[in-house]
Amino acid sequence: RIDGDGPQAFAFGVGRDWKPLSVESASPRRSAAELERRAAFLDSVRWPFLEKVFRGAGLLESAREASTEDLDTSDDGSDDSPLTHNEDRTLAMLVLTAIHDVMKVKALLPRVAEEHGDFSGYKVGEVIQDHDVALGYVLEKYPHWLPSFAMLSSQQQYTLRFTQSKMEYNMGFMVQAEA
Repeated sequence: RIDGDGPQAFAFGVGRDWKPLSVESASPRRSAAELERRAAFLDSVRWPFLEKVFRGAGLLESAREASTEDLDTSDDGSDDSPLTHNEDRTLAMLVLTAIHDVMKVKALLPRVAEEHGDFSGYKVGEVIQDHDVALGYVLEKYPHWLPSFAMLSSQQQYTLRFTQSKMEYNMGFMVQAEA
């Protein structure tokens, strides 16, 4: 939708009818300063670059890519077929967005179970104090504790486990574009 109303929806959001909002939208009420920032964002973002980021993340793909079983990693993105979003990958990103900081709630921090042995520098019986490591532990050892994660495909579960356990992915950096 980058070549349609996608940028406007990204900058201003969507209404109850799922249609993109604009500067003129009566609801929700926004200050003039906020509207100005959103309009400046809409005008200044390099949308083709953002499309490339979404394609690289597997969130957007060409119709040709969507119809093949595996992704051709040599694809340079020059395919002219219409873009669609990868529902499985998009759902995984939404789940990650929802759960990425859940372990900041101290009462939810897991204790390393004896049957698992030491985990990422934490000894058996210790409470995992680092919220990212704690989430990685839960995703690996107790995935059923997070139903939205448990219902993902095994490929997407693997991807999310990797972001939490193997590469120390920081969702905040990604959201703030500081990574």
